[in-house]
Amino acid sequence: ELPSPNDLKPFPTTLSIEYNFHKSCVRTISVSPCGNYLASGDEDHNVIIWHVETSKILRKYKLPNKVIDYVEWNP
Repeated sequence: ELPSPNDLKPFPTTLSIEYNFHKSCVRTISVSPCGNYLASGDEDHNVIIWHVETSKILRKYKLPNKVIDYVEWNP
């Protein structure tokens, strides 16, 4: 049984940060073990490495003919 929406308040009411790059469907994301970085992959063959706090792109990788279904950090 699901909780009542009133029990889940307060809901977020403001947007604090946006990660803008992908033009197609983002199929996967993964946060680094240290929590500082985010990797995302999309249907346009892109893997993007972001800095979590600033949403700045640190690296962009284009993998031709590969839909990115899964990204994972390797310590």
